[in-house]
Amino acid sequence: MAEEFNTDLVIKVIEENKRLEADIRNWEARYDALLKTNEYLRYKGESVTYHGFTKEELQVMMNQLHPDKHDGKTIYNSIMQKLLSIKQ
Repeated sequence: MAEEFNTDLVIKVIEENKRLEADIRNWEARYDALLKTNEYLRYKGESVTYHGFTKEELQVMMNQLHPDKHDGKTIYNSIMQKLLSIKQ
């Protein structure tokens, strides 16, 4: 007995497959760009951490966003806590 094909389903699966393949190419390109950036920063002698900030960038943010420079506002306390957790 010959099975019937649901052509609409086949078309949807093909379209989804094409979309996923495009996503994979996109993620591969982004990954390659990150590797190149990491390699460049290491070449310059800067350490790179998982969050993407160099130690120097973290220090600048911590200096500029310190709560004491902003009258101790709650948002700056929150930001500083997050920056401190990243720095560790």
